[in-house]
Amino acid sequence: MATAPDASNKSAASGGRANRARELPDAVGMLRLLLVAAILVPLSLGSVAAYLSYRDSYAQAAAAASQAVAVATENTNKVLDTHLLIAARINDLLGAMSDDQIHASEKSLHDRIAEQISRLPEVAAAWVIDAQGRELVSARVYPVNRDLDHSGREDFSAFRKTDAPAYVWMLRARSLDTGDYQPYFTVSLRRADADGHFNGVVVVAVSGSYFASFYNSLLGGSGHYAASVLRDDGTVLARFPLSANPTPAARPDPLLAQAIADQAHSNLDDRTSHHDIGHTGGRSASWLH
Repeated sequence: MATAPDASNKSAASGGRANRARELPDAVGMLRLLLVAAILVPLSLGSVAAYLSYRDSYAQAAAAASQAVAVATENTNKVLDTHLLIAARINDLLGAMSDDQIHASEKSLHDRIAEQISRLPEVAAAWVIDAQGRELVSARVYPVNRDLDHSGREDFSAFRKTDAPAYVWMLRARSLDTGDYQPYFTVSLRRADADGHFNGVVVVAVSGSYFASFYNSLLGGSGHYAASVLRDDGTVLARFPLSANPTPAARPDPLLAQAIADQAHSNLDDRTSHHDIGHTGGRSASWLH
């Protein structure tokens, strides 16, 4: 004969179902927590690892760039010093000779100046301009064309207006070898007479392609870097890679000029270096970016 369930058994069954109902959400919540942790923990570890790798790569790249700038600066300084020395030797060679005496001795002076630059591949040309802006003698051309007027040159105007001893100027000019226009920058020295008055200019031209070749070798031909030699007003004197567009030199960049002027007090110290060669237009900077 069937009997009615005991009241205590009914109560136990109800309690069991209630406990299972409460445990189900707890289990789902735990699974959700584990799922979120399975996603976030690898992401967090990966982010930390990526940051550490980036910081290490950045430090290595910064060190490599700093070393490259140091080497480029040393080379640039040597080139500028060499060109100033050549200009000074040419000036000493002419001494106190008058323009007429230089004209009379042009062939022998041409040969001697040409000999001075013959073993220096970075020297594209060297010549002397008189106080009126006419050529006196050249290392690459004989005889010079005395009808050409050089009085509009930046360096000539600067020397005539100031007592600046040296000047650096960038231009594009026709190559005597190939006939096409190429970038050059010139290191110029002011000539003075016995009374200290302006008496002309000694010009030594530096081939921009020489620096481009040097930077290409220094940087291993990498397309990730660009390198420039800048004047203190931000004018680009030479750059790598060379621009294929034969446009005139860009106007001075005031932001770069300010960065160069503030170099000693900025965080650009590890990427720029300066070289003083005169009062007007006489500081250059090697810049790697």
